[in-house]
This record gives sequence, structure tokens and C-alpha cells, in this order.
Amino acid sequence: LGLDPKILDLYHGTTKSGPDNIVGTWIDPQFKPRRMYFGNGGFYVSQRRAQAAAWAHSIAKGRAGLKCRSACRS
Repeated sequence: LGLDPKILDLYHGTTKSGPDNIVGTWIDPQFKPRRMYFGNGGFYVSQRRAQAAAWAHSIAKGRAGLKCRSACRS
């Protein structure tokens, strides 16, 4: 097909149970356990691991950081 996929590492700060809740059920962008910064629902990611770790620390008492990978077309 002539596609040249690129791999983009994205990080999501979460609780210890967060990864188990995502695996096998995928991500539900409508799920919101609390008021979100940028509207109703959503799934926040960062290209910077340190930023995701800081989010995990601030909202989940410093537990866990989940690394996600996705292929993107250029």
C-alpha cells in the first residue's frame, strides 16, 4: 500500500490498577472518575515519560505509569 508507519511512544499516568482495567477492554474516552482539565471525558497522554509520571504522582499518589505505543502514518 505504500504506507510508511511510524511508531510514536505515548505515556499515560495512572494508578496501579489502571493498566489492568485497560488491557482487554481498551480505552473508554467517556470514562471520567473525576472532573477533567479539558472537558468531559478523554484520555490524556504525553510524549514525555516524566510528565506522565508527574500526573500519576499528582492524581494517583505516585503509583504507576503506563507506556502505550501506536502506529501513525506520516
